[in-house]
Amino acid sequence: MIEWVTSFFSKPIGWPTHVIAMAAFTLMCWSVRIPEGDLPFLLTALGLWLWVLLTWTARPFLRLLALAVQEQPLRMVWQGWRHWMIAPLILIANTLVFASDLPFRAAFWYSRSALEKTAHLVLAGGEQETYFWAGVFPIYDAKLVGGGVKFQLSSKRFPWGSRGFYYRPQGQPVAKNHIQYCRSIDSEWCFWIYGGW
Repeated sequence: MIEWVTSFFSKPIGWPTHVIAMAAFTLMCWSVRIPEGDLPFLLTALGLWLWVLLTWTARPFLRLLALAVQEQPLRMVWQGWRHWMIAPLILIANTLVFASDLPFRAAFWYSRSALEKTAHLVLAGGEQETYFWAGVFPIYDAKLVGGGVKFQLSSKRFPWGSRGFYYRPQGQPVAKNHIQYCRSIDSEWCFWIYGGW
């Protein structure tokens, strides 16, 4: 048993850690398709990254110990260093994605036709749409507000508040106050955030 443990830890970091890192990266991309993140997916991604970082930082010390027990040269700890670079590279990509607008822009581009179809139905006097998916966005409702169509996402803000899209066919300005703002996407669409109680 001891021989198996020391043999395991004397090897470089393996593919299970890389798979977990890729899963964390994928969940993070899915989470930040919504500005400020989709909380359940965001927390899951952060949990997976914590596991990867703990493995990545603890494994070298365990590897040194295993090499010492096996009476092998400690310089062997550097063998397979390319395997050790995969998780940090994925983490760097993850950080860039998290800091960028790319997942949101890509998700909006993919979902725009479904959002516009619903917006035109509501503008034409159709009934208020509730509980549906528009592309990759979960929508709680879509209704007429101030000459445009306001979409509220089912995914809530943390710790409170709501958010969604606003379709303004004439490019009209959106009312703002100290707890709500609308971030322009283009001349017809903006993403609103309401941070009140």
